[in-house]
Amino acid sequence: MIEKINAIRKNLLFWLVFAVVAGIGGEYILFNYFQNSEYFIWYAIGIGIVAFASAGWITAAYKSAYDEIIVKPIVEKYGIKYFPDNGMDENLALSSGILPDYDRYSSSFLIEGRDFQAAKIILEVEKEDTDDEGNTQTYYETVFDGVLIVYFSNKEVSKYFVITNNHFHISDFLPIFNDSDRKKLDDVEFEKYFDVYYGDDIEVRKILTHDIMRKLVELKKEVNFSEISFLQNLRFISVKYLSPVRYPWIFLRIDEKRINESLGGIYVIMVIVDFFEKNGL
Repeated sequence: MIEKINAIRKNLLFWLVFAVVAGIGGEYILFNYFQNSEYFIWYAIGIGIVAFASAGWITAAYKSAYDEIIVKPIVEKYGIKYFPDNGMDENLALSSGILPDYDRYSSSFLIEGRDFQAAKIILEVEKEDTDDEGNTQTYYETVFDGVLIVYFSNKEVSKYFVITNNHFHISDFLPIFNDSDRKKLDDVEFEKYFDVYYGDDIEVRKILTHDIMRKLVELKKEVNFSEISFLQNLRFISVKYLSPVRYPWIFLRIDEKRINESLGGIYVIMVIVDFFEKNGL
């Protein structure tokens, strides 16, 4: 497996270097031959475009080969399926209630298991920037880049609630500012890391026992997930700045260490899914 991907990588790397060198060499030759010609710039641009397109195609071919030879056989050991070019349905992701407002949605690296699915999600908001001359330019700013996991539980909750990262609360110091949506769970260690909002008081406390809260703190320390929401029989877990797969640089030889590093996101996903399965959440 490793030998095969390294052989493909070397072959593609040869053509990548060849494309770059050919492009630079071609421009140099044309410059010397057409240096007095008004058409030189168009020849140079054309060669640059061809070289750039070749590099893009070679990189895409490398990623595709890495998916087929390395990633898919490994994820199949977990009994899961991997679709690098597919993403999570936008409506499903939006129903989580833990994603920020956005104008543009994109998703890829879809992973599906018996009781879960996960995917990389990028959310962007549209913004405008006006220069000193009054010209306005539209651009997009990323507000979320990470993984969203959807776990399909055997248990249903009657009312939606969410576990977020701990924030400063003025109501803790000035009771006049009532924060009625936030649940007080009387667990100092848990509340150092998390806030819990919404939901039914009795149901939330029934689910978030002291044992579960302790385990959630341990999970947070291990994989640093962002937020969790409970909606009917769905559990949504977001992990910022994570990708299921990160491709090793094409110039680096593939070995076991680099494979493990590139699949770190999948390992994090499986740790979280395993946590929900074992604890019956």
